[in-house]
Amino acid sequence: MRNTPLSQKLSATWEVMPFVGDEMTRADLSEAVLNGTDFSRAILIEADLTDANLMVADITQKQLEQAGSLEGAIMPNGSAYLQEGP
Repeated sequence: MRNTPLSQKLSATWEVMPFVGDEMTRADLSEAVLNGTDFSRAILIEADLTDANLMVADITQKQLEQAGSLEGAIMPNGSAYLQEGP
């Protein structure tokens, strides 16, 4: 999967799966269990992380901000995603 566009839904459960530098623009990672996943330098622009479990994932605030959806996601710190704004 390294450096390969990821466009199909990923339904597998991964723990500590490295996505270092991977192109994951618009990837459907909804409902994926990504505990401890390494997203170092991964490109997550418009990625769907709806209901994903990102607990202790190595992911930056910028990557989270660029994601298409975080609705219902469990964030790296274990808290539920809360939409900001009106």
